[in-house]
Amino acid sequence: MTASSIPSIKPPQQQNVSNPNDEGSLRLTNLKKIYPGGHVGVHHLDLDVRGGELLTLLGPSGCGKTTTLRMIAGFETVTSGSIELDGLACQNLAPNKRPMAMVFQSYALFPHMSVIDNVRFGMSLRKLPRAETERRVAAVIETMGLTDYVDRFPNQLSGGQQQRVALARAVVIEPKVLLFDEPLSNLDAKLRGIMRGEIRNLQKRLSITSIFVTHDQDEAMTMSDRIVVMNAGRIEQVGSPEELYRRPATRFVADFLGKSNFVDVDILGLNGDKAEIDLNGHSCRVANPHGLTKGRATALIRPESVGLGPAGDERDGWGFDATISEPVYFGSHAEYTLRLANALSILASVENPHAVHPEGTSARATISTEDIWLLPDSGAPTSIDQTSEKGL
Repeated sequence: MTASSIPSIKPPQQQNVSNPNDEGSLRLTNLKKIYPGGHVGVHHLDLDVRGGELLTLLGPSGCGKTTTLRMIAGFETVTSGSIELDGLACQNLAPNKRPMAMVFQSYALFPHMSVIDNVRFGMSLRKLPRAETERRVAAVIETMGLTDYVDRFPNQLSGGQQQRVALARAVVIEPKVLLFDEPLSNLDAKLRGIMRGEIRNLQKRLSITSIFVTHDQDEAMTMSDRIVVMNAGRIEQVGSPEELYRRPATRFVADFLGKSNFVDVDILGLNGDKAEIDLNGHSCRVANPHGLTKGRATALIRPESVGLGPAGDERDGWGFDATISEPVYFGSHAEYTLRLANALSILASVENPHAVHPEGTSARATISTEDIWLLPDSGAPTSIDQTSEKGL
């Protein structure tokens, strides 16, 4: 079939809402994976995936996210526990018996097949009437913007075009669940941004339950309805991107998502859901979400929550005298390491800077108490190396 002979058939219009019947919902119960030799890849994992949502498994290499995805797909055997799709157990089904489709990191396109044959291959095991197969293939090729490339082979396509072919091959079988194994890692930064938007828009339009695996926090933050942060085979926290960024449950979550300042503080007293803390010689009252008692704790302060003004400027009220160190200009924002009293340093991020503060100049750093998030004490000493950039 050539581009000119493809029938102009558009896929059915679907509302940009979650599946009202919750079709495609997954439940992982007490899921565990032990490899030969005794290494535990996933520890007793419990997770509900809502029908029609895009849920991202996020974490560093070796955290168990890809193992979890492969167990869902059937490419990895389950040591114990269950996987239910719409209430039916499927952990013992072969991959081709599960109503799911995988988009791989390497695209896994057949080099000897044209674009249209690669897409059509996804239908080869479905044994549908030829007319229905061709209707679906034509519709998804048009949806993915591949009409002009149907006769080309993978080595004649750009990385973004290959990604679209891989996605088309997965979508054409109309799976209940779409699985993504770090599909954007081989693309350059600009193209990754474009493909994020395309995948997210398609997923919303079709309302397909999707599970996306990545170690890239930007992908997770910009694409997901919810994020599952994993560490050492366990779930650290599940929540919306905003919840995980602003209200992390653990230091690991805060550390992995974005840049963070971690400052050791003393809790001096309690007042309802507030705690009175000593932050580098300054007393202030902050929220106490974890019900911490008197003693040591860790204050999380995001760099963008640190205001920066002229030295001696008291207009913003509560703050610290600081010395500018290591200014870095990014265009849209500037970052500074601020040297405070007691050998403490924090990172500040200032959006749309009109001018960059020179190295060694004095400034006034201000922090709103509403932007300070208390975490249990990590035991880490206070030092000038408190700033973390992991996960970027």
